[in-house]
Amino acid sequence: MKKNSYRFTNRAERIIDLLKEYDNIIQPYHFLIGACEEATGVCGELFLYLYQQVGSNFMKQVEEACEAQPEEYIEWNELNITFASLKVLERANEKKENYGQTLINEGHILFAVLELEKNLRNVLSKEMLNHIFQIACTPRDLTVHLDGYLHKPLSPQNEIRRVTPSDLPALKNYIRVEFGERWLEHVNHASNKEEIPIFIAERNNTIIGFACYDLVRNQKSIFGPMGTSKDKRCQLVGRELLDTCLVEMANLRYPYAIIDEAGPVEFYEKACNAKLIPVGQ
Repeated sequence: MKKNSYRFTNRAERIIDLLKEYDNIIQPYHFLIGACEEATGVCGELFLYLYQQVGSNFMKQVEEACEAQPEEYIEWNELNITFASLKVLERANEKKENYGQTLINEGHILFAVLELEKNLRNVLSKEMLNHIFQIACTPRDLTVHLDGYLHKPLSPQNEIRRVTPSDLPALKNYIRVEFGERWLEHVNHASNKEEIPIFIAERNNTIIGFACYDLVRNQKSIFGPMGTSKDKRCQLVGRELLDTCLVEMANLRYPYAIIDEAGPVEFYEKACNAKLIPVGQ
């Protein structure tokens, strides 16, 4: 397998780099341990949960429950990994594709581990596995403090502007084609607003992304949904849209913004210093 056949977020890359420090042939459970050792964002929350629920030696317990006799392995990305571990990466990539995302993140990897590593059930209860899934493998809410939030100058190649009523038909069609029907209900809330709380990104008069606020459940202070065209991702489009909306929300004197059900958690952590809202709160 070629080293660059998969693309990862920075956090997922750090997990894989930690595995390079192991002497072992990498088995599926190593991805879980590597995530706990990475210990930032959802991985830090995962570490604390397992530490509290299983004990300070939870990594040793996971290893003893899951360690198997080394099978045949292949070399991948400077690692010797079993074919079961290769299956974890393949399944993680499938999850990424199912969500229409560009990069494999820690949630995709951990989902695959929970699904494929059956021996985890010897040390983790069904309730624990479900809670791990909620921590690491589902969209999460985050919060951004807006006091003193300032505009971040980014790429000049994207034209960002507020949506007008005449833009709504084209925007709805764009959303339907790029993302399906799921976000249209939020945009429909905008038609009776005096000032539409949606910004779009354009290139050559063509919509390439959008972002909303105050539309989810028709509640103020909630950011989202946001989406960018698949072929325009990793080109600062999302960052510019996010920043524009947060500046507007700060100007409205909102003390904070809630980012609703974010899939790419790490993107928001880096782009605007967003903080995870713990599961259950």
